[in-house]
Amino acid sequence: EYAGIVEKSVKTVLTKEGNLDLGVCAKKMEGNSWVVWYSFQVAYNAIDESVMEEELECFKDEVLDYIDSNEDNLTTPVMNAALKATDGNDLAAIAEAYDNLQENFAAVAALQKAGEDLMGVEAYYETASASVQKAYDAFFEKLDSFEKLTTEQVNALIQDAKDIMEVIRIP
Repeated sequence: EYAGIVEKSVKTVLTKEGNLDLGVCAKKMEGNSWVVWYSFQVAYNAIDESVMEEELECFKDEVLDYIDSNEDNLTTPVMNAALKATDGNDLAAIAEAYDNLQENFAAVAALQKAGEDLMGVEAYYETASASVQKAYDAFFEKLDSFEKLTTEQVNALIQDAKDIMEVIRIP
């Protein structure tokens, strides 16, 4: 309060015309009780829709170009999800699809490296236990059809390769 006259609260009025009136009201004055008053014009300035559409199309093209240039190193479920996202106009979904493509590409590269690492210990296959041999064979069966896997499944297969590498007996 100011000298017992002005309330601590502020009154606001937003009119249909877009005017926002702010003021501090007096509680002990007669008549017009506004002590301080200011009016603002409220406006929303949206992005030009044509610019947004252009940006969206450019981003879709970027996703499609990424798929075209990396198709051999991406899995089908992730590519299909990205293609589906580019059919729509949901920028967040397209951005997520692009991130998923990049993550999938990195996982596939790591999977290929894990396969090469396991091929490097193939000479020790015969001396490995039956369960290790079975895991080794299962890994390469899955590796042959990696393109059907999701990124999560690719990462699980990479972990399988790491686990096999830890237990294979190298004399």
